[in-house]
Amino acid sequence: MQDGQIAVGNALTLAITTAGFNLNSFCYEHYKFCKKVLSGGIKKDTLFVYICEMDEEDDIWKPENWAKSNPLQLWNEDDTLNEAMIGRMAEKAIDAKEKQGAELTNFLTKSLNRWVTATEDKYIDVEKWVECGNEKTIDEMRGRECYIGIDLSSGGDLTSIALIFPAEKVYVWTISFIPERRLLEHESTDNAPYRQWVQAGYLLLTSGLYGIKTDYQRIIYVMRQIIEAYDLKVIGCGYDEHNISGILSDLEEILPCDLTLVTQSAKSLNDATVDFQLSVKAGLVEYDKRNQLLTWSMVNAALTANSFGEVKVDKVKATNRIDVVDAVIDVWKIYIMKKNEGKKLEGEDALNMWVKILEEE
Repeated sequence: MQDGQIAVGNALTLAITTAGFNLNSFCYEHYKFCKKVLSGGIKKDTLFVYICEMDEEDDIWKPENWAKSNPLQLWNEDDTLNEAMIGRMAEKAIDAKEKQGAELTNFLTKSLNRWVTATEDKYIDVEKWVECGNEKTIDEMRGRECYIGIDLSSGGDLTSIALIFPAEKVYVWTISFIPERRLLEHESTDNAPYRQWVQAGYLLLTSGLYGIKTDYQRIIYVMRQIIEAYDLKVIGCGYDEHNISGILSDLEEILPCDLTLVTQSAKSLNDATVDFQLSVKAGLVEYDKRNQLLTWSMVNAALTANSFGEVKVDKVKATNRIDVVDAVIDVWKIYIMKKNEGKKLEGEDALNMWVKILEEE
């Protein structure tokens, strides 16, 4: 549809729907995207969004809240509630509360315009994440101690590097790479403005290996330049073992610190994943709010859990690139490990720590 509108000077595509329960549908994907636009997590000036729904904390059984989902039907022109329509909805609500099952699903979707999901698996509270943003740049971190996290791609996907700078609020800075001849392909499949992020400097193009495969030597070169240009004192590095073998010796040469393999399992990543999530919620994280690639990755990240309830960011489930988040979690694990090194653990706490270390090994 959009391709066919190229020649139209002022084209408009209008879409309207009610919520449902098919979470594999385009409508649900578009709903989630629109919510991120409204929250400020994603910027898209050409999209106007209007969603009629309750706030998350609203009681679904209170009639006074129903008007948020049904403004045209339940509000009169004199700003009073339409009691007759409220009465009809109340009958449906009674059936839904008593019978549950299909009746409840129907009430939630068709009467309250609420998508029915089995679990809430989003990772980051988008509003809290947006509140953590400011206009600090890496230039203000000059001469500081930092940790590095590396998530290398396979083939021609995104490769991301995350730096965190410990302080009262931990500053998070990221840079990503993509082969230049894969840019337009990923822009189409991911529905993401990669060219804008290239122009903004948060995504770098690599031209080595014919611009199709990941150019690891270019990435090593940029890492060295960043460390030297800002006189950074790297005190720890965490990396994903996938695709790292070819450049591990190069990393050891440019990084004056221990390189720590971060196992990509829920057992290994749970503590770091949860700690970062809570740190964002508590406002203890800050980042450059102009880095829309970082924010896009954060708001698209979803969680998966193992049978023990341990969680990690789900690489398989997420339809959008979350490589930036993976790099942040890798470095966050090293950060909290180093932060806890000096703490004296006794009794059961010490035993649990050693059990966890041995299990990971």
